[in-house]
Amino acid sequence: DAGQVWLIDHASESLSYTSVQADIPVAKQYFGQSVAVGGELLVVGSPQAKVGKLAKAGRIDLFSCDETDCAFIIGRDGRTSQENFGASVDASNDLNQDGVADIIVGSPGANKKAGRADIFSGKALLRIQ
Repeated sequence: DAGQVWLIDHASESLSYTSVQADIPVAKQYFGQSVAVGGELLVVGSPQAKVGKLAKAGRIDLFSCDETDCAFIIGRDGRTSQENFGASVDASNDLNQDGVADIIVGSPGANKKAGRADIFSGKALLRIQ
């Protein structure tokens, strides 16, 4: 239950597979529960990840992918216990118009379970909103 993501290239004549794992695989973090692709960016959510002493704070990992491989770029952790940061992710729009898809991350357990969505720059994973 540490999780794993498989990318399958269905466009080539023979299917090719790329396996992506968490930078530091940890049991019960559910790496890959949510996944989004935006251009060369791959965003993977681990909403059950423990961050320090914060149970189920959650985490996202950002990878740069090409036709054959994905390289870990940076990760971001949830800020409070039980927020499940990374339960949903999206990387389909360039909201700040810098040429790179930006990342929207859902945290359904944040704000006393009212939930929260954060928007990050796809270039540096800095919070936009």
